[in-house]
Amino acid sequence: MNPNFSTARAITILACITMKNPLFREIVSTKEYSFDIRNERFGLDRKVTWKNTNKLLYKNWEGVKTGTTETAGHCLMAKKGHFIICVLAC
Repeated sequence: MNPNFSTARAITILACITMKNPLFREIVSTKEYSFDIRNERFGLDRKVTWKNTNKLLYKNWEGVKTGTTETAGHCLMAKKGHFIICVLAC
């Protein structure tokens, strides 16, 4: 058995704990974040934009995590109000 696995219950407990942290909530609910990367050795600059894959953020949900693995398929953990939803597609 692969030791790198999580149950829906474990992920939900972790989400309940981490969503109490305001900085964590801000980070996982960010729709898009841009930043500059500078390579001083070669004098190169570039702008990188990170886009959150959680489409529920545009419907007033707070993000927690999205993901896809070959074994589990698409997975989602999201929060709206007092409800936290965990979907693990098998």
